[in-house]
Amino acid sequence: NISGLKFFDKVMEKLISQLIISDMETSMDPAQFGNSKGISIQHYLIQMIHRILTAVDNNSKGEVFAVIANLIDWNNAFPRQCPKLGVESFIKNGVRPSLIPLLINYFQGREMMVKWHGTTSAPRKINGGGPQGATLGILEYLSQSNNNSDCVDVHDRFKFIDDLTTLEVVNLLITGVCSYNLKSHIPSDLPIYNQIIPSENLKSQEWLDQINHWTMNQKMLLNEEKTKTMIFNFTNNHQFTTRLSVNNENIQVVDSTKLLGTFITNDLKWDLNTDKIVKKANASLQILHKISDFGASLNDLKQIYILFTRSILEQSSTVWHSSLTQDNSDDLERVQKSALKIILNDNYKTYKNALNLLELDSLSNRREQLCLEFAKKCTKHPKLKHIFPLNNKDHQMITRDEEKYMVHFANTTRLQNSAILYMQRLLNENENSTYNNL
Repeated sequence: NISGLKFFDKVMEKLISQLIISDMETSMDPAQFGNSKGISIQHYLIQMIHRILTAVDNNSKGEVFAVIANLIDWNNAFPRQCPKLGVESFIKNGVRPSLIPLLINYFQGREMMVKWHGTTSAPRKINGGGPQGATLGILEYLSQSNNNSDCVDVHDRFKFIDDLTTLEVVNLLITGVCSYNLKSHIPSDLPIYNQIIPSENLKSQEWLDQINHWTMNQKMLLNEEKTKTMIFNFTNNHQFTTRLSVNNENIQVVDSTKLLGTFITNDLKWDLNTDKIVKKANASLQILHKISDFGASLNDLKQIYILFTRSILEQSSTVWHSSLTQDNSDDLERVQKSALKIILNDNYKTYKNALNLLELDSLSNRREQLCLEFAKKCTKHPKLKHIFPLNNKDHQMITRDEEKYMVHFANTTRLQNSAILYMQRLLNENENSTYNNL
């Protein structure tokens, strides 16, 4: 059995994984952000938030839109995979026939052993599930789940491996918003505004039913407890809730959630995410404290700070940098200030002086540079360059202060300060700066 040969297994994976990826490239869901070179969770989050903000941006013109996001979770997605269905999906998604026997051999007759304190258990056969920790296990899941949300428009679904978010844009002027009958029943999940959209009036319930049907056909299970609904509604007079369900279990409507490591709230502000980052980064400073007591060099302390603390402070920063309040930015900067005091000890004078001594930039300047580099990479990526379209012009002349990249129009400050519009402006500023320095 190929998967049972420790070293040949790894060599074989490297040899055929690229062939499988190449074969399935044209069949893969364009909404899948996982396992794609040059695409990360930041692209997922930025494009999802941009879709939400553009959908509700026209509310200032008298239109009344809200967005319902369903964050769908599967119960033990990888362990519940069926190898037979996985191989069938490889065939369906265009993997070359010569590789299919290899894949069948890889997935069959798998065994598991546990090693504990130098003692190894007897092998136990695994009847199903994807080989976790293996590249082919990821590819099997991507292939098998490729069509799990085809019922949703490609622009309204966002996937990262086994994370799926669907968005429904709701026109509140024509959708059936109604008052709940409190005389017949007093609900525990209805906010004070007493407005509800019945699930039968929403596409989201239809989508959930179809995704659940797909799940059962794949011998998998949705996790009703971890599947959540979040409503993005920035209106004052049209607040509402809803009751969506999976397997006759109501889905919880939440005000905030942690999605791919980033805390998102239904007002799309970043106070909660900033608080979580600051707490985690402050906790990591304990490492710096302990090592500084042993007389480590400034360079070593600096590298430890960069690896263990600054990496936390900049996690997915391209998603939220442009929308931070000054208080949010100051809170983050304060952590770096504390770190520099630990590193320099008695040599610390001022924050600006400490940055110069250690040849570091402020976090705010670094985030701006990270956003610029992120945008530049997107302009060179065939699947991402549409985010930053070029301005059309009737002549080939290069004029001073012209905008090379189109900047989307925004009715609201909320959209204007969003990541994509901010980076569109940043690219233009960089182009003009380069031109002026020639």
